[in-house]
Amino acid sequence: MKLKKWYVCLAIVCIVCFGYIMYIMNPEFDDLKRFINPIYEGDKSYRVVNEENKDVTEAFIQDTRLYHTFKFYGKIKDYISDNNLTLSKDS
Repeated sequence: MKLKKWYVCLAIVCIVCFGYIMYIMNPEFDDLKRFINPIYEGDKSYRVVNEENKDVTEAFIQDTRLYHTFKFYGKIKDYISDNNLTLSKDS
């Protein structure tokens, strides 16, 4: 009986891991990753600006650091839309 419970737990863990990997690899987030990753790497040519065109990159990094660590790009996308932010790249 214990062996069956072990297999069930292993199957659940595998399904959760597979789902997480599929979430990270979602092509919907490719454009977002292209802008977000350089911001966290410290590239100053990428910025986050609000409606008033003020640079809020530092606040954005602080507020979304946990989301970026665990690759929750959907939460980052929601944060951007909820706060009316825009991602921009200086030429």
